This record gives sequence, C-alpha cells and structure tokens, in this order.
Amino acid sequence: TPGGIEVEIKSSITIGDKIAIQRPYKSIKLTVDSDGLQKGELDAGDASDETMKAGIERVVISVGGKTDKLYDAVMGMNQDDGQFVLDEIDKIISGKDFMKADATPAGGIASAN
Repeated sequence: TPGGIEVEIKSSITIGDKIAIQRPYKSIKLTVDSDGLQKGELDAGDASDETMKAGIERVVISVGGKTDKLYDAVMGMNQDDGQFVLDEIDKIISGKDFMKADATPAGGIASAN
C-alpha cells in the first residue's frame, strides 16, 4: 500500500467467487400486495457494503502477515491505504490484471504493497 502495509491478494478469482461477490446486488426482495402487484426492494447501501465485504474476504489473502479478520484489517486502514486495497480488489473482480504486463504471479497469488 502507499503507507507500506503488506497486503497479499489473489491474482484472479473463480467464477464461484465472482457470483458470491455479486450476490448482494441480485438479492431483490419481492412482495405482492392485495391487488397482486409485485414490488421489488433492494437496499443499495446494504448491498454495496455486503459486496465490498465479500470481495475483501474472497480476494485478500493476508494483511500484515495475518490471515484472520481481513475485512476488519482493511476497514481499519487509513483512507489512502484502504482505498488502494479496494481499488486493487476491484481490478481482480473485474478481471483486470493489477500487475505490470511483464510480471508473472506464482501459483495465482501475487502481492501488492
């Protein structure tokens, strides 16, 4: 990170990971009123928070050498470091390689620091 925190993240995710990360945005509650009309409900704030949490938990391997409470570790970073990590996670989820073209991650794992 810009502040020197070592964060190890996956260089790619599985399709199962991607589906799990996107699931909160696809979880729409449908209700039917007395006239038989369907109404959908989605709390975009909650969906965004849950998607971010799932992304961190499925992409981040370690923060500062620790492998537990990764969401809390990322959310506890200062703004610059935390945003850097979230941006790198977004690249992985969207399929963009966060490494330079000449870098080759070993075994599907790479470090960004």
